[in-house]
Amino acid sequence: HPGAVSFTFDDNLDSQIEDVLPAAKKLGIKVTFFVTGSFDTRADVWKAAALDGHELGNHTTSHDDPGGLDSTKLEAQFTKQALKLRALDTAVEAVTLAYPYCNTKDLAVRIADRENIIARTCGGTDLFTWGTKPSDWMRMTSFVISNDDQAKASLDAIDRAASGNGWLVTLNHGIETGYGPITKVQLDTMFQRAVARKTWIAPYQTVAAYWRASFVMDTVRGKKDGDGWSLAWMSPHPKMPRRVPLRIRLDSTVFGMSPKVVQGGAEVPRESDGSHVVDFMKLSMSISRSLASGTGCAMPAARLGAYRSGSRIRLHGVPTGRYRWSLEDVRGRRLGRGLL
Repeated sequence: HPGAVSFTFDDNLDSQIEDVLPAAKKLGIKVTFFVTGSFDTRADVWKAAALDGHELGNHTTSHDDPGGLDSTKLEAQFTKQALKLRALDTAVEAVTLAYPYCNTKDLAVRIADRENIIARTCGGTDLFTWGTKPSDWMRMTSFVISNDDQAKASLDAIDRAASGNGWLVTLNHGIETGYGPITKVQLDTMFQRAVARKTWIAPYQTVAAYWRASFVMDTVRGKKDGDGWSLAWMSPHPKMPRRVPLRIRLDSTVFGMSPKVVQGGAEVPRESDGSHVVDFMKLSMSISRSLASGTGCAMPAARLGAYRSGSRIRLHGVPTGRYRWSLEDVRGRRLGRGLL
């Protein structure tokens, strides 16, 4: 994707159920709802939204200003709500937080970090640059949208995310009614612009977990293990989601054209673009270097490959037939040839 957008909506308002959910469903996108403790008055609806792939994030039990709370009260506001959300269904991991009134005093930030991989505040229109690691995951800004003019301005921000490899996080409340409402027309326009620009539209938790995982993966070093490599890493936060699919690319000059990637005893299939999607939360994988590939074969529609298994070279993707073969080392010296 050229960029990412996460649409977030605060305070579990009825207009979000009546307008946001249908609009998102129509376009097949998933968003984030930061809900307070009062969500349980319509718990069945919010649970259904979570089961459909939307995120239910933590907006504290009673939306009190964190600036006026001591550590005991902050713990109750943050942790109690997280546990309440997680009890709703296993689909609800509740590992992101939106501060009420955007108050991020140091004490609140320290307590927020116990249960959340990222916490959203408000103010600021700068995009998050994908390759730059944030200085504080517990103080992440957002693009506040409380009227149609701001909704229109967000279209430019979406364009900048798509053209600059950035991540845009929006903050909305009501639709047509309630606090800081925008019209349904502008809601649809925002959604449609993000789709048209081919951005990655995903819940706040999903993008944040992927981003945090990517910074860890950038530092992983492999350990030589027989004919391949073993790699292991640590989770960047104890509350990372149970599963974090992470797309990786393997350098063909190191690993060959068709490397074999294994996690938990199962081979990770190669994607059509040559990448692999691993589960970051397995915290390890092994890679075997391929010894040959079929890129020079006269059958371009076939996906050919080979890898070493003990003292054997095993081929895959080769249609039945009779072949002439030759084997060369990386310096081009022929090691053998024959018919197969």
